[in-house]
Amino acid sequence: TSFPELTLSYGNFLASCPGYTEETEASTPIAKRAQVFCGQKKGAWYDQDLTVSPLQTDCDTYFRYTGQGNILATQDLAKAFAAETTIKKLNLNHLQLKRGRERAIDGILQDIETFSDDELSQLIEAYKRLDSDGNHVPFCGAVVYILEQFRA
Repeated sequence: TSFPELTLSYGNFLASCPGYTEETEASTPIAKRAQVFCGQKKGAWYDQDLTVSPLQTDCDTYFRYTGQGNILATQDLAKAFAAETTIKKLNLNHLQLKRGRERAIDGILQDIETFSDDELSQLIEAYKRLDSDGNHVPFCGAVVYILEQFRA
């Protein structure tokens, strides 16, 4: 491996998330599954200065999202190149991820006009917290970003 000292590091496990797979052509004798995003997609690539990790306390400041589920780099020029590189290397705009983000955003926006500013703030804080199993809600970063656009 390129970084043997990181083999059992929690951050390394996080960065090597399995992602999803897609079937190859059905006409092949044994349909193989190919990695399409996340850790396996990036392969051995790692650059400390260009990798944005979810373990970074300011990770959310590197990205923006659209209502259609696209992830974009921040407009902060000091962070944009790292964000763009991470998006590209991990294939974070893969159709499956975009659809997942879009569904999460659509689900929360159905009643957004009925929320007061206080209720909206409470909802944002709820999405930022871990659930009872110690996990974040899937695509919470995208949902929080979109909800914050509705704050007064």
